[in-house]
Amino acid sequence: DCVEYPLVQPGPYGRWFHSEFGDFVSVLVAQCQHSAVFDGYLMNALVSLLTELSDSCVRAFRHTCTLAAVKILSSLVAVALSLSAAMENSHKLLGVERRKTSGRQASPRLDRMKKKIAELQEKRSEIESIMDIIFKGVFL
Repeated sequence: DCVEYPLVQPGPYGRWFHSEFGDFVSVLVAQCQHSAVFDGYLMNALVSLLTELSDSCVRAFRHTCTLAAVKILSSLVAVALSLSAAMENSHKLLGVERRKTSGRQASPRLDRMKKKIAELQEKRSEIESIMDIIFKGVFL
């Protein structure tokens, strides 16, 4: 178990690999935040992979898995924050629209805004669920 592997290699190659691997995982989540993160396949596969690697007897796999999990969790937190900001903006717009249409019939625009807020809340809870599963599967 004392074999060197890319994450622990001293010198520029080790630092380069650590940085590039972290960037790859972060960019993967960032690029997929509007589609593949919510498709039920990509994140399930990643969670399964990370969970299995975290239980490996090989230290290199456990170490690499931990780094990937930290980067994925950090990226998912950024996605959750952007969803929260979008929900906040949608709530503000909904309030403005309600004041505009007070006393009149509910407009289709109000219904669309309510649906959008519900969709954003569902996505946020899905992201939180994924983060919880990753944390429990890898770190506990």
